[in-house]
Amino acid sequence: MILLLLLLCPILRVSADTINKVDMKVDILDDGTANIEEVWNVKASSGSEWYKQMYNLGDMELTNFKVLMDGEELTYKSYWDVNGSMSEKAGYYGINYVSEGLELCFGKSDYKTHNFTLSYTLSNFVFNTDDSKVIEYLKVFTFLSKEDIEALEESVKKEPEKRLAQMALAYEVVKDIHGKEEADLAKKTSEEVFSKGYSEEGMEEVSVNLSENDNIMDVMVKASLVSSKSEARRLIEGNGISINSEKVNDPNKAIKYDDFENNSFVISKGKKIHIKINLVK
Repeated sequence: MILLLLLLCPILRVSADTINKVDMKVDILDDGTANIEEVWNVKASSGSEWYKQMYNLGDMELTNFKVLMDGEELTYKSYWDVNGSMSEKAGYYGINYVSEGLELCFGKSDYKTHNFTLSYTLSNFVFNTDDSKVIEYLKVFTFLSKEDIEALEESVKKEPEKRLAQMALAYEVVKDIHGKEEADLAKKTSEEVFSKGYSEEGMEEVSVNLSENDNIMDVMVKASLVSSKSEARRLIEGNGISINSEKVNDPNKAIKYDDFENNSFVISKGKKIHIKINLVK
């Protein structure tokens, strides 16, 4: 563990609901990944769900999402219907994927005060440090020279899109904890994620028995990426599915065994879910 941050938010109001307090603990690991826990003390007055917007995540990937209400773990729903009723959402949580990113959702069971605990993991957290914070972090958490930090500060002002300061922060943090070899590996993975939107290092792999007339919807169902072809169609028509970083626009796109190098490809659901599909005859 490198950092342990505790953030205390003031009372906030969302519509007629009240968020009394949010405690946030961010535990940053040696590879730049962050394990995050938020405790919400809230009182509902209307509506059927609470949700947290997670937009513009860049190449961060959110995993291990879990929600507890008053210490009791809720049940995860793989498809979250934002239009569902309170009775349909009570006791459940899930993720709503939108074009801007995703929303962490959890149902209301009544209009009383409750404590909700949200926990999740964000990969590449250090790499995605906000421009306004990264120079401060370089000064505090690395041993870079004053001249090096000033040069990186200049790069943030003139070419922020290159994220040189963030890459330097991630590299130096890992190097100081685990040495240069691990830092070089982490840098390679981060660069792959930055260029393609994902890294194949440690990616989940699924073998799919391909039939002659299978299309992309069939493959998504066989890979358990979706529960039905109708869900697959909805995601494709909403520009939520990619193959090897290329958007899929046709739900009936044929998938052929010989169309892909090594008979495998990476299918992405939104920006955060990536699975390597190995085609089997």
